[in-house]
Amino acid sequence: MKIGILGGSFDPVHNGHIEMACFCKQKFNLDKIMFLPLGEPPHKKNITDKELRIKMLQVAIENYEDFFVSRLEVDRPGKTYTYETIKCLLEKCDDDFYYIIGGDTINTLETWFNVYELFKILKFIVVDRCNYNRDNVDKLIKSGAKLYFADHVGQNVSSTAIRNNVKKGENIDNLVPEKVKELILQNELYKN
Repeated sequence: MKIGILGGSFDPVHNGHIEMACFCKQKFNLDKIMFLPLGEPPHKKNITDKELRIKMLQVAIENYEDFFVSRLEVDRPGKTYTYETIKCLLEKCDDDFYYIIGGDTINTLETWFNVYELFKILKFIVVDRCNYNRDNVDKLIKSGAKLYFADHVGQNVSSTAIRNNVKKGENIDNLVPEKVKELILQNELYKN
């Protein structure tokens, strides 16, 4: 089975995430899309409680039968790294995994934990959300990275912008699914 993995903090999940997942599923003929929320990310602090982030993901994808949420990283104690997660997945199954990243991630991919070993066991779908450095792409490919490019710009939205909008009391109607917005308001997320 071909499984696309969309990882991130999803704080909150937004329409851009869903749109990107739908596009990649169709473009690369993926069987399923796994949303993989980070547990304790090594590069982020002060993120929303994992159970609330999972709940937001679950309501955001409830109408997409080939989408599912994995608790693999949120249930693992300590900091989580993609390399360890993929090794764990491969021990349990023989699926073919494609990790979906934004074009901006190309510029920092080499800093990921054990990235050269990761290149041996994982393929990457690069969604061009913004410009990336072509020299970095060439260097990554020479280092063994298997990169597949998707010409999809998508909705220009970020979780950071959504949090800022909520903090300022601005509208987020067209940025997140309605049920995600309801959870944000009910739980008074991103007010401070």
